[in-house]
Amino acid sequence: MENLTIKIDFTGHSAPQGLTILDEGLYAGTIDGFNHYEDSNRLYVYINAMADGEDAGRVRESFNLSGKGLDFLLAFLQSAGANMAKLKGQSNVPFHSLVGKNVYFKYTPPTTDAAGEAVQGSYANFRFYTEKQFSKMVPSAPAPKAAENFQVEEPSAVDNVQPQTVAADSDGDDWLTN
Repeated sequence: MENLTIKIDFTGHSAPQGLTILDEGLYAGTIDGFNHYEDSNRLYVYINAMADGEDAGRVRESFNLSGKGLDFLLAFLQSAGANMAKLKGQSNVPFHSLVGKNVYFKYTPPTTDAAGEAVQGSYANFRFYTEKQFSKMVPSAPAPKAAENFQVEEPSAVDNVQPQTVAADSDGDDWLTN
């Protein structure tokens, strides 16, 4: 075989990282990234979980961006350090600003089959806590990372209820409490 060289642009791409099924328990984690699926109006958040100061694996939580799903999203945002008093009405939330922030949660794994794979239709359950709540349950919880500005733009009159992509340099209120 002759030498083969192909010029490929990998900008914006990364190797997929597998997801883990954790044991039931309390975890601290660092937000690793988000995916928004407009067709289903769902937001996936990827979290690198830690237990007892050790890497426990990467997990994914999914939020429906309408109806009751917004209640669960608010709990997640509160855990990430959002100022809950400012999460009222319509807001353009720059989720990318949360990458690297800590969240705290109780994880209940999905039902698994004999091979240890999640049974179709069975999902992990997350219950998010603030750092203060979590530190009462797990006194050795890791300290949260230093907060950076988490800002939102005020929605304009033409914005609808659908999530909006917001530039990282948005001029708005400070949405992190710490």
